[in-house]
Amino acid sequence: MALDIENKNGEAMIQVKNAVAIELIAAIHYLSDRSHHSFSDDLANAMLNHLSIDSLKMLKVLSGMRLQGLELFEFAVKDRAFDDIELLMLKISSYNDVNFIYTLLGEVLEHNTIQQIMNDKQELNKIMQEKPKLARDIKGLEYLFYNTKSFRKDIVNLIKEMNNSVLLNKLDSLQEDYDKHIEKTKIRVKGNKPIDVSQEIMDKKFIRIFDFREYYFIPSYFISPHKIRVFCTDAQMVVFAMELKEKASNEIGDRISIIFKIISDRTRLEILKAIIEESTYGKILAERLNLTTATISHHIEVLKSVNLITERRKKNIKYFEANEAEIKKLFNEGLEYLFER
Repeated sequence: MALDIENKNGEAMIQVKNAVAIELIAAIHYLSDRSHHSFSDDLANAMLNHLSIDSLKMLKVLSGMRLQGLELFEFAVKDRAFDDIELLMLKISSYNDVNFIYTLLGEVLEHNTIQQIMNDKQELNKIMQEKPKLARDIKGLEYLFYNTKSFRKDIVNLIKEMNNSVLLNKLDSLQEDYDKHIEKTKIRVKGNKPIDVSQEIMDKKFIRIFDFREYYFIPSYFISPHKIRVFCTDAQMVVFAMELKEKASNEIGDRISIIFKIISDRTRLEILKAIIEESTYGKILAERLNLTTATISHHIEVLKSVNLITERRKKNIKYFEANEAEIKKLFNEGLEYLFER
């Protein structure tokens, strides 16, 4: 992939570049949970067709992690494995179990805490109560803590299988878009403090700022619609979505069509309406709509699959809430798509 490097700015090195390893990780994130993105199904299916059963299972595991695969950015930054897939796999393979977990989880757990959890499954439940945002699903963490070597091996194998012609050809087709965003970002960075530019891109003030010696600004196709900041003690990376010239009237249309088809079912529409009115749980919904709890559960899972509903657990009860931002976004996108000139 093309590499564009800014020379030293003061004492900090700044690189503005596109990076194949970063896009590969972002693509893993996309495949682990496609509901957050509006890419074409053809592209997703082409990439999925290159994956083994074990890698498909790993995507399912990653879907339950907090960042759904973007955790792998931690290794790319820490080991400067932006452009070399083989190096990324080698570095991940070289971590011992505790350091692997420590890095993957963004260094939010101390080494001794990780060891305690590995020695006692009850400790994992305690940590999840203290840090409920550590993961979306405890099953992924159980696999990480109690089958660490298999988890690491499966991650490396997934990366290896993702490094295929479908992904690489797609990235090659985007080179003009990468170059355009690299030039725009170079202009943005020139004469400004890189930390200030980072905060502008992320649209927020950072709480944690260190004496970074290296700054990386990386435009991405697969990160869309997100943006993310990852850092270690001496380096910071900001990955941000490109505004593509091809963006996706057809891809947005596909997404709108799929979701409208889902809520065209009258039962799902009534469930969504009830949950918009107030957060509730399955038994109450079943009584209110005169349906079985099994029927409610089925429709809830479908609505969750396109991110119209979220859930939170209170003790042993799952409460369902409407994702109002996503619902409003859906209808706004629908209007923009229909009235696009």
